[in-house]
Amino acid sequence: MFTTLLTFPANIASFLLALVLLYWLVVLLGLLDIDGIPDFGEGEGFLGIAGVPVAISLTLFSFYSWLLLMLATHYLIIPLDIFSLQLLLGMIALALGFGLGSWLTLRTLKPWQKQLSALTGVSGGAVGGLALRGKICIITTTRVDNKFGQASYDDKGAGLLLNVQADVPNNLKKGSRALIIDYDEAQNTYEVVPDPTISGGDI
Repeated sequence: MFTTLLTFPANIASFLLALVLLYWLVVLLGLLDIDGIPDFGEGEGFLGIAGVPVAISLTLFSFYSWLLLMLATHYLIIPLDIFSLQLLLGMIALALGFGLGSWLTLRTLKPWQKQLSALTGVSGGAVGGLALRGKICIITTTRVDNKFGQASYDDKGAGLLLNVQADVPNNLKKGSRALIIDYDEAQNTYEVVPDPTISGGDI
């Protein structure tokens, strides 16, 4: 398997998957939020799946592509003894692997697009947007500043995961209570301040 991982084109997919896994590790540590990967286009998302965080769709795409290319590399490319044929077949397999990976990602996420949009508060409808102004959320990242931050909001359902920012210096951290004071629809970001009813905004 180690040989397959280092052989073209499986090594390309393995590198991409490793980057995605590293990103999720950083997210779990609270150093980056789930929307830390820039969107593609005008809110259309990765592969055109609007409302679904790019990190989720890119993770599935990376996994599917890696699995397909690992199989192709192990069973079709490595057995060939001629380097030129390995390279040619590898390039074809890479294109087909990414193509099929994209198709499988779309097939997997499309049925869940609405639920994922609601979960992340992307829709900006009744469960999000300006409707949350004046509500209390709980910070889930290690800090909140004018460019970075994430919080959870209890909507009495599955809960919402919100991108937040604070324009003034603060001591908000993971677990702090924050008051939502505004919503930027263009950036899908909520402006927050420490909960005024609690000193420092902590629970």
